[in-house]
Amino acid sequence: MYILISIVFIAELIIAIATIALLSKINKLAIDLNQQVLAAKDYLITGLASLKLSSDGMKKGVCKFFDFMETKKRHYLSKVVQNIILYIFMFFCKGKYKRAAIIFQLIVAIRDYIRDSKI
Repeated sequence: MYILISIVFIAELIIAIATIALLSKINKLAIDLNQQVLAAKDYLITGLASLKLSSDGMKKGVCKFFDFMETKKRHYLSKVVQNIILYIFMFFCKGKYKRAAIIFQLIVAIRDYIRDSKI
């Protein structure tokens, strides 16, 4: 009976020693990893700061691109409207709508005068 108790005790001792050795190895690995992180801390901080700056610059660039596209959209829309008005004017000037063409010319002249006076 005492032999069985001593064998179980020795087995528990072996398991405890193996567990302590494994925990000691893990502790050494954690300490080494902590030292590597501390050594690379300044590099990581500067890298993250530059990443933030570049993402802010990219955000500003995208906003400027969308503003540019909105400006071009308005510009092309105004050109299309001007072309439509020009074709309507040409249609009025061609045939039996000559009196309407004169009124249209008067309206265009007034509009140009108002636009020029605002500048």
